[in-house]
Amino acid sequence: MSSTRLDGALFTRDEVPPLVAALVVHYGDPAPTLACLRDLAGVDYPRLHVLVVDNDPERPLDRKDSSFPPGWEVLVTRKNLGYCRAVNLGTDRALEKGADYVLLLNNDLRLGPGFLTPLVEALEADERAGSAGPLILDPEGRIWSAGGVFRFGPSLTGLRGLGKRPGGRYTKPEYVDYFPGACVLHRAESLRAAGPLDEEYWMYMEDLDLALRMRQKGYLALFVPWSGAVHSPSLSTGGGVSRTRKYLTALNSVRFLKKWGTPGLWASFLLFDVLGLPLAFLAWILKGKGPGPGIAKARGILDGLRGRKAGEVLP
Repeated sequence: MSSTRLDGALFTRDEVPPLVAALVVHYGDPAPTLACLRDLAGVDYPRLHVLVVDNDPERPLDRKDSSFPPGWEVLVTRKNLGYCRAVNLGTDRALEKGADYVLLLNNDLRLGPGFLTPLVEALEADERAGSAGPLILDPEGRIWSAGGVFRFGPSLTGLRGLGKRPGGRYTKPEYVDYFPGACVLHRAESLRAAGPLDEEYWMYMEDLDLALRMRQKGYLALFVPWSGAVHSPSLSTGGGVSRTRKYLTALNSVRFLKKWGTPGLWASFLLFDVLGLPLAFLAWILKGKGPGPGIAKARGILDGLRGRKAGEVLP
């Protein structure tokens, strides 16, 4: 009987590969979302169900657009629910459909046909791994993320390999601390064990929170370097140093610390993100960004310490 290599083993024609539900949250300009969906339509994994959560009533997707793949499931919200709530809605639906794996994708990802199968193979082969993530490049071909690490430094975390050329240590699979939510494949069992995204984060830092809850349940995060994607970061909030992103990251860093903080993490936050804020102001001004990002970060820190939540201050 003929067979095909899939999921790290030989599967015969009579065997059914795991069901992957790919979840894309739409917000903002429809063009990047449609481009991502076109890429998903070309993915060569044989059992893929695509769920789109249309979370932008003001700029909804036009499902009559010729570039919108037909037959895919769309969940439409009546208002911007925030990223975390939108993902939870899509994840609930994916699990209801019986998905074995749930693929979270930012709408500004560009994907090749073969990026998904290596992630499924990795999770099928390693029962300790609850999540798998690819090597993500920026549009210039440099590394945006080879997974993430918790660190003693700015913003509590860092993206592995950020700004470097691919190669070297980033060519080998290894366990990492977490994956940014831009592109990560979660095992359904690990999602059920850890529970949904904490919706009070709204957006940013929720991926770290989820990774720690998965780790508590015994699941690890596995970096798979032979899977790849391209990411243009933070388009939904206006770019990497936008005021919205700086505010939300600062606000949610405080929330994260209140939940998970150790003396070392609090000391890191105080040293780099609070006491280091004047230097950050100066750096942003010298780079031509003006004081806006610094003001937004300072306001986010203060609001976080006061216990404010992102959903209370965003539309």
